[in-house]
Amino acid sequence: MLRNRHHGQNVALGASGLDQAALAAAVAAEDWRAATALVTDEVVARHAAAGTADEVRRRLAAYRDAGLDEIVLAGLGDPEDIRRALAAAKEEG
Repeated sequence: MLRNRHHGQNVALGASGLDQAALAAAVAAEDWRAATALVTDEVVARHAAAGTADEVRRRLAAYRDAGLDEIVLAGLGDPEDIRRALAAAKEEG
């Protein structure tokens, strides 16, 4: 996430200070410690709806209020996790 060049505009608009090239290099080298250090709490806050179910609902509501009409679920590999995430998002919307 956010390491590919096509995310460049999103990273720039988010103004999180993420060093995208360093993140891409760390991931390519499978240096997960370095990659984790680059993705700070601020980066997550500016580019994701993450946290408890209530925190995510509030974040999704804020996105919706700002005009967002489509979300992308990423980082959910387990079908049950996906089902729960979609159900939680539906409760909000």
